[in-house]
Amino acid sequence: MRFNREQKFRLNHFDLLTPDGQAGKWAMNLLYKPVLKDRVYGPKLTLKVCERAEKEGTPIYFYGSEPDTLALLRTNLGKMFPKLRTARDGAI
Repeated sequence: MRFNREQKFRLNHFDLLTPDGQAGKWAMNLLYKPVLKDRVYGPKLTLKVCERAEKEGTPIYFYGSEPDTLALLRTNLGKMFPKLRTARDGAI
């Protein structure tokens, strides 16, 4: 997939692209030598993104996993961030 031109274009034009987890940090350091000292912890990042999106009124979009898992995620985040909106339907 990394050689797919369309996908490469998308990845190179994100505002924020983060490797999730320790393995991502190790791989980035091995392949690209950036010497990343910290890893991105996905659950913490998700909460920070949701907090900011709620504050700014920016809708977010969830993808992947199973529909039941996403529904549970939306329910739990809705309790933490009652004004959070999603791109899919406008309300969490």
